[in-house]
Amino acid sequence: MKNKIRRLIKEKINNFSDTKESWLLCQAFLKTAIWQKAQNIMIYAPLPGEVNVSYLLLDQTKNFIFPKIKNNNELEIYLVKDKKELKIGCFGVLEPREQCFKISKKELDLIIVPGLAFSKKGDRLGRGKAYYDQFLKTVRCQNKKVVTVSLIFDFQLLANIPTEQHDQEIDLVLTQKNLDKMILCD
Repeated sequence: MKNKIRRLIKEKINNFSDTKESWLLCQAFLKTAIWQKAQNIMIYAPLPGEVNVSYLLLDQTKNFIFPKIKNNNELEIYLVKDKKELKIGCFGVLEPREQCFKISKKELDLIIVPGLAFSKKGDRLGRGKAYYDQFLKTVRCQNKKVVTVSLIFDFQLLANIPTEQHDQEIDLVLTQKNLDKMILCD
């Protein structure tokens, strides 16, 4: 069932033209109290079809932390001060260069989480490797204050998503239709 949903969402992504939606989502998110309070923000380099969260990098008052897939298939996180400190890595995703400073999970205030589909309950369907599920599980054991948020296109919000025991939920979702308020996941 998960693979069927992944295929359907990827099909919609391929037929979707993101001309201004990413910009509007990011601008709305920048105005939230969650963003204002956070200092150390884990963000991702978007793949084609994902909300272009790179617009958030324009806020130079924040520390941006990017993930990198290590040999043991775990995510490690690094402070990135300039886009020049990113290189193409695993799966063609931009990730921190080796000289970037490694950050402790305890230091994170906010995690911007990618994915293909989400539910109002906070369920998230990723690309199938469980990197973020594993990472979020360990972060939440070490850091009770961290907030997880996903900025998504409307077609990515589904009524239900099948889950497995290892799947980790998201705290909040911001969609195109709800630019004025975040959806607090149950």
